[in-house]
Amino acid sequence: MKMHKLITLSATTLAAFAYLRAEAQVQMSAGTYSQNFDTLANTGTANTWTDNSTLTGWYASKSAGAALAAYQAGTGSGTAGALYSFGASAATDRALGSIGSGTVGNLAYGVRLVNDTAEAVNNITISYTGEQWRNGGNATAQPLTFSYMVSATPITSSDAGTTLTWTAVPALDFTSPTTGATAAALDGNAAANQHVFSGIVLSGVSVLPGQEIFLRWLDLNDAGNDHALAIDNLTVSFTGAPPVTNPPAITTQPVSRTNNAASAATFTVVATGSAPLVYQWIKDGNALSDFGNVAGSAGPTLTITNLASSDAGSYSVVITNDAGAVTSSIVSLTIVDPAVNQQPASRTNIIGDTANFFASAAGVAPLSYQWKHNGTDIPDATTTALNVINAQAADQGSYQIVVSNPSGSITSAVATLTLLSTPSTQLARWDFNATNALSTASPAPSSGAGTALTVVGTNGSFASGSFSDAAGVPGSANSGWNTQFYPTQGTSNKMAGVQFNVNTVGYQNILLTWEQRHSNTASKYERLQYSTDGINFVDGDLIVMNATNNSFVFFSSDLSGIPGVNNNPNFAFRIVSEFESTAIGTTNANYVGTTGSYNAGTGGGTIRFDLVNVFGNAGSVTPTSIPLNIVLSGSNVTLSWTNASFTLQSATTVDGTYGTIAGATSPYTTSASGAQKFFRLKY
Repeated sequence: MKMHKLITLSATTLAAFAYLRAEAQVQMSAGTYSQNFDTLANTGTANTWTDNSTLTGWYASKSAGAALAAYQAGTGSGTAGALYSFGASAATDRALGSIGSGTVGNLAYGVRLVNDTAEAVNNITISYTGEQWRNGGNATAQPLTFSYMVSATPITSSDAGTTLTWTAVPALDFTSPTTGATAAALDGNAAANQHVFSGIVLSGVSVLPGQEIFLRWLDLNDAGNDHALAIDNLTVSFTGAPPVTNPPAITTQPVSRTNNAASAATFTVVATGSAPLVYQWIKDGNALSDFGNVAGSAGPTLTITNLASSDAGSYSVVITNDAGAVTSSIVSLTIVDPAVNQQPASRTNIIGDTANFFASAAGVAPLSYQWKHNGTDIPDATTTALNVINAQAADQGSYQIVVSNPSGSITSAVATLTLLSTPSTQLARWDFNATNALSTASPAPSSGAGTALTVVGTNGSFASGSFSDAAGVPGSANSGWNTQFYPTQGTSNKMAGVQFNVNTVGYQNILLTWEQRHSNTASKYERLQYSTDGINFVDGDLIVMNATNNSFVFFSSDLSGIPGVNNNPNFAFRIVSEFESTAIGTTNANYVGTTGSYNAGTGGGTIRFDLVNVFGNAGSVTPTSIPLNIVLSGSNVTLSWTNASFTLQSATTVDGTYGTIAGATSPYTTSASGAQKFFRLKY
């Protein structure tokens, strides 16, 4: 047997009734509400159901057909979709439940409670027993889901169609404990067919004085046969919040701001005081609301996006609670209109390439643009992008864009174009544009002679190239060499990347230039290495990439101070990924990403190359003498030298006729037996 509902009312509670709305029937001032459903009928299949009458404060609905007007008394043997009073045959111990079906659709039922006190109720605790009275012959468990709604206006529907906004509390969902393909009535009072929910707190819920909360259970029309589910022994307890005694006080005032048009501005205030604190931001004396480009008008941080001149003005915030109110300092928002939001960037190119400058601006339409070179207007340069085609010495200098609109004009920061001085002869150039005729693994140069290849596991493809390419806008006619499948962490340091081989015989003062672009997850550190024999490589310049997607960066490496690369048929250089530890001297023996986390292999980071050039000056080269090292090892002699531009020759007498030893490269091994031989190096 179960205890019947008992609510005791204090004199204070009775006095509060004068403030209740007539519709509200269950008051929180009692401190605890209990319902055992034993007043429901225990016989009959067409018992009248009237909202807020059959059970005071209770409402029920169905999502299909006419409004719910009746309920059945049942033991779990019935299969009809309906609202039910479940219990043993003719027993007074009842539970409120349901069976969903295609006829009635979903069923929902719940209780409506009003805060009739002078304090916020913020500690609502729910206990109840979920009971299953029938296995519908369905092997799938089915839930009776719990949710709630808080409102300042009357909630007079349990909303079986779920057209309103409810907050789910999964911890209070009752799921059928008994399933199976055989349909049968169950004893909902048996422990095996029940689940007891004890002291579940509705976390973060606060019901202010005069507000209502509706507690609802929803039984969906599930796929297949529905189980019969019910609730019983409901207890809801309430705790009021203590009276507010501390008025709000501002500890950090908002500050004035100056922002470009189309950017975002934020104002922030920090305040103390008894909760809840209510915020209202004000602009020019008028209350703001969250609409259009305004967000946070009722919170401590106000954000205004996509700024326009109309957003300029005076801002403040009023903070209130039940103990008082405080108004912040008045601050100003100034809008720069028109504004240059992306400044043009300085750049370096080589003669003959295209130098490109970009800017973006915002403000009141219409916006007009005019680029200047060394302070003079450039004819027909009236868009946000400027391309200086076939750049020559006279094109060097400063570039700016002037943006104008009906509000005025603004001039961008200065961007400088520098043309790198190069040796007189271009020995080789790769622009990677003839994609239909090039090998992705070893693309041929577009001019001059040389070979290119991917090394240590990387592979290549073609993708859009650099704006510096005279071929025009990046795309099918303007490509770059895109490389991927770089090594996994901790492996192949300074080994994986791309390699270029160029014969420099007859040339000196070697200079390399190229453009390079990284994805976010490619290695931040790359190393340029050079070789005088095409096999062994020496570290050159460190390449640190800070720009990411869609940003090619110009690089150059001057090798004029390295004699071994001059006049050398075996000259080669490569650009390879490098660990952070060897790049900048940390303890991290791994790759780091350009801006994100390093990612290797399929789908990993990519490095793209374009406009790779090798320059040199023609002329005789006076070699620096180098030693020929001779080591006797057993019955063999090994000869070695450091400059591949020298060839090994031999003769039978020291002043005899010397002949070049075909195919001899350092180190060279020959037998120590037989007739005597003399060796020398010749440049």
